[in-house]
Amino acid sequence: MHTSCRYDAGKVELDGAVYAGFSLPFNMTQLLWIEAVLVGGAEVYRNSQLDPETRLYPGGAFDPLNFASPEQDPEKVFKLKTAEIKHGRLAMVAFLGFATQAFYNDGAGAFASAIRFTDAL
Repeated sequence: MHTSCRYDAGKVELDGAVYAGFSLPFNMTQLLWIEAVLVGGAEVYRNSQLDPETRLYPGGAFDPLNFASPEQDPEKVFKLKTAEIKHGRLAMVAFLGFATQAFYNDGAGAFASAIRFTDAL
């Protein structure tokens, strides 16, 4: 399927869709339930901890490579936690930028918007 804009790609209905030559056995409702159960299960597991230090990211089962284990340098663990928060905030701002661009540019993609911007200079 050919789409004209990058945000039109998400409008494809998954019923009968094919990915890498394999048909997808799920419809949208089933995928939403699977995601809700898996992500909800991870959050329930994380929030079942009573100690605030053990239930915050990163650490425990959410740190399989032990980058932020208690045996590590506390300063390094603090820097990793701070970097994770900063990267998450930056990702949210970037998404807001994508949404704003799509809203104000009448569906023009990134390259079309950049060309239109340079033409206006």
